[in-house]
Amino acid sequence: MMKKIRYVFASMLVMSCCLMMACTVNPKEIISRKWKPVDASGTSITENIKDDITKEGNMMEFSQDGKFTSYTEGETPQMGKYIMNEQATELTIQAGAGQETRINIKELTAHKLVLETNGVTIVLHPVK
Repeated sequence: MMKKIRYVFASMLVMSCCLMMACTVNPKEIISRKWKPVDASGTSITENIKDDITKEGNMMEFSQDGKFTSYTEGETPQMGKYIMNEQATELTIQAGAGQETRINIKELTAHKLVLETNGVTIVLHPVK
C-alpha cells in the first residue's frame, strides 16, 4: 500500500512539474503587443507632463522580432529595436542614430507593464 501511495505521489509531482513548464510564458511573448500608458510618476513629473504621457492615442508596440514602434498623438511614429535581458528586468531601446536607452522593467504581466528610467515610472496596460 505504501508503494502505491509513493507511486501516486511521484506521478502527481511529475505531472505538476510538466504542467508548470508548459504554462511558463516567455516574457517576450507577453510584451509583444500594443501598450497604452495609463499613469506616470516621478519627482520631475508634473500633472501636465503626466497628461501628455497618458494622452489618448499614445502607445508603445513591441513585436517578437525585437522591433518597437512608439506612437505619440499628432506626431510621426518612432521606430527602433529593443533587446530584453534574460531575466526580463531590463529593456535596451535603440532608436535613431546610435541612441540607446536602458529601461528597467518593474512589472510585466499580460495585464500590466511598469517601466522605469531616470526616476520616471510609467504604467502601461495592453490595448484591447
